[in-house]
Amino acid sequence: MKTNNIIFRGIPISQGIYLGKSFVFNRYKLMPRSKNGIVDIDRELQQLQKAFDDAKVEIEEMKKHIGDILGKKYSDILNAQILFLEDNELHKLIKLNIEEKRMNAEMAFKSVLRNYINSIETQTSNEYLKDRALDFKDIGMRVIDKLSGILTSNIKESRNKIVISDDLSLTELLKLSREKITGIILENGGKTSHCSIVAKALEIPMTIQVKGILSVLKSDKNIIIDGRNGVVIVNPNENTRRQFEKKKMEYIDELNDLKGIRDLEATTMDGVKINLAANIEMPLEVDIALHNGARGIGLYRTEFLYIEKGYPPTINELYMDYKQVVEKINPNSVIIRTVDLGADKLFHDIYLGKEHNPFLGWRGIRICLAKEKIFREQIKAILKSSLIGDVKIMLPMVSTVEEVERAREIIDDVKKEIDYPEDKHIDIGIMIEVPSAALVSDKLAPIVDFFSIGSNDLTQYTLAVDRNNYRVSYLYDSLHPSVLSLIKMTIDNAHKNSIWVGVCGEMAADPFAIPVLLGLGVDELSMTPLNIPIAKKIIRTMSISEAKIIADRALKFNNGEQTREDIKKGVLEKFISLKNIYFPRSVNDDII
Repeated sequence: MKTNNIIFRGIPISQGIYLGKSFVFNRYKLMPRSKNGIVDIDRELQQLQKAFDDAKVEIEEMKKHIGDILGKKYSDILNAQILFLEDNELHKLIKLNIEEKRMNAEMAFKSVLRNYINSIETQTSNEYLKDRALDFKDIGMRVIDKLSGILTSNIKESRNKIVISDDLSLTELLKLSREKITGIILENGGKTSHCSIVAKALEIPMTIQVKGILSVLKSDKNIIIDGRNGVVIVNPNENTRRQFEKKKMEYIDELNDLKGIRDLEATTMDGVKINLAANIEMPLEVDIALHNGARGIGLYRTEFLYIEKGYPPTINELYMDYKQVVEKINPNSVIIRTVDLGADKLFHDIYLGKEHNPFLGWRGIRICLAKEKIFREQIKAILKSSLIGDVKIMLPMVSTVEEVERAREIIDDVKKEIDYPEDKHIDIGIMIEVPSAALVSDKLAPIVDFFSIGSNDLTQYTLAVDRNNYRVSYLYDSLHPSVLSLIKMTIDNAHKNSIWVGVCGEMAADPFAIPVLLGLGVDELSMTPLNIPIAKKIIRTMSISEAKIIADRALKFNNGEQTREDIKKGVLEKFISLKNIYFPRSVNDDII
């Protein structure tokens, strides 16, 4: 009997194509302790401490397990959970609940944990910090289990299956990976979660934010996961199966082909070299970048240490992180973006209170200039790391000339304070992610060494669209001619002043955008490491003269969709082996 495909789309995280059986993961179920009865305060405090100690032992064992599989750089991401267990403020609040509110240890801990997680999930729009909430749920569940719970799970039934869940903690992923799972599909999940990072390292195909899939899917159903395009197909018919088996073979052939060009330069057919760099959030991602042929780090987001610790790290802690990256990527450069914290990230040591619209509020360079001590300490760490390799400073969320001038004054002052060598130059650049910066790029270019276009925010601010708001996300389009006009203006003004321009947003890895960006004159593309080989192949199969014609037409179109159709007709035939794997497809395409 013929079956009907049920098609879902999500956000691709880890590449790979697999056809197999589904496994719906049931999270822990806990049997809570009753709150009735007289509370023995000393006994509850002892039980709490024992639960914390036992949980810490388990995490240390898990760190060793990750270290044995992937190395110390990956096991260190569990340090945040250990810091959480050792947090004095956390202990004080729980103890207060036990001593003054007469709660038992389990209730006291749950109350504090719930408030902490709620504050993250409801008061922040920052994706990275929201992803950290799952880590705290994970360690919280571990402590609660030690206090009173009975853990039950169906993990053993997952062997050789595609896992479906609402979300996964790192602990759960590691347990599942031991069962040789073949894919992960999450109804929620975050791009920067520890689960996503480790899934990439383990090379498990993964797609997240596949909304509604748990409502229609049960275990042991036939399912296809396409981790490159974020496509999930439930109950595929025979024709679809054959198509995806073919696609899988093409994918494997293409991967082998891409491995062959990984170490080649990204040079166009008419001899123009484009630098391909990687975007990273933490030192452990450098190995993935190098493995995929990155020629440097084009965007090192430095919020990780601040958010993981919950307070400003020391100069030495920052330096040790930067040092790891600089030493590994040598002789190529590292562009370190100064910390882009804001009210939306609930960083309580910087910001007290909630802003109604954090995207238009106190964030990025605005906070760094106001909280000068934090900015100065980071600059000291960056300058120190620049003595061991090629390091550049990048300032985020710039909207005025005065902000750059003031930041440069502080950097010069810090150089004098630490006796930075007078003959040593360090490039200072800015992110162009606010329309006002693009519009005054002719005035900004003479006072900086480079521009890096943050296409995600530039698109959102230009089109007044929150791409995470499903009601208006259809309007979000980096190939909209208004966005392209600002990018062209920025590049033209940069080149007139003899400085280079990179693009570090998602646009840099979009196969439809790459020809346009080349035609507009961009010098560097920086992207998620896994996308570098694909971008390199596209660049090596094009000429700049051809790209300029494409870009000129794109600027004249009414919308981005016309540009995509134009590229499909004129360029896509060059990438026959890529088109089914890397170029976005419609749910109505014949393959599904």
